[in-house]
Amino acid sequence: MISGVSCESCHGAAKNWLAVHHDLGGEGLSSLSESPTHRSQRIADSVKAGMRNPKNVYAVAQSCLRCHTTADEELVNIGGHSAGILEFEFVSWSQGLIRHNFLKSDGKTNRVNAPERLRLMFVAGMIAELEASLRATAIATEKATYGVTSAKRAARAGARLASIDAKIDYPKLRQIVDIFKSVKLQLNNESQLTTAANQIAVLGHEFAESNEADLSSLDRFIPSPDRYK
Repeated sequence: MISGVSCESCHGAAKNWLAVHHDLGGEGLSSLSESPTHRSQRIADSVKAGMRNPKNVYAVAQSCLRCHTTADEELVNIGGHSAGILEFEFVSWSQGLIRHNFLKSDGKTNRVNAPERLRLMFVAGMIAELEASLRATAIATEKATYGVTSAKRAARAGARLASIDAKIDYPKLRQIVDIFKSVKLQLNNESQLTTAANQIAVLGHEFAESNEADLSSLDRFIPSPDRYK
């Protein structure tokens, strides 16, 4: 808690991959002088050892939602903690002070993401929010702040994805919307909601990995740079 958001908050427990990740292939080498072949193998080995890598934007969004969605019903209903940040939006929240794109400048410049990646982030953020909200709703046991807020948040994320689905032609997104429409956002429905969240997580990763959809029609809906500040 004192450290706040650290490397492991996003990238996962580092014991098994830290040494591999920091081995750039030789004495005195930096991320700019490391060979492409070595870097590719180093990242693959790090991911295999448990590191969450930002190459897949869905994995990044999931990391954000692990903190921005509360996973403890009593902490909210009894302790008064927020049930989650309802105005969370992946693109606008990730392009300000917490942008994490220092690699290609050797730690000197915080790059803005390319339009193609921002489009992926825009949709991936909605999918991750739906997944996280379904998991939160799944563990709700009483009709109180936690359960009501989580269900409302899931409903909103599902509606936003349905709106996006109407604007682009991408089967995996339609699958996600159909999965959401098949579940009931109600108390003591943990099995169905968790199963749906698991299915959506798989599809979310595949969506971000394949990058087959034409998302250019979404540009006018993506938050403008003014919101990144």
